[in-house]
Amino acid sequence: MTVATKPVTLSDLDRDGKLTWVYCTACGRERDVPPGDIGLPMYTPVPEAGKRLVCSACGGRKVTVKPELYPGGVEAMRRRHRNT
Repeated sequence: MTVATKPVTLSDLDRDGKLTWVYCTACGRERDVPPGDIGLPMYTPVPEAGKRLVCSACGGRKVTVKPELYPGGVEAMRRRHRNT
């Protein structure tokens, strides 16, 4: 028997203190954004959020949104990596 699970929502990430990783496949721009700053209803499933966003750098609509990939976000990971 298969158990259906609900997709993670922006609200779930916000509750857990997580960021959303937003990536434009057209130009490669990426940002870690607090879920509440995306401008979508907090009940929006994370996988669906990218379908409703436009890249602010190139205007592309091929945007991927996922829960943060690294604790504290991509920029925090890069700072840690540079300091090693």
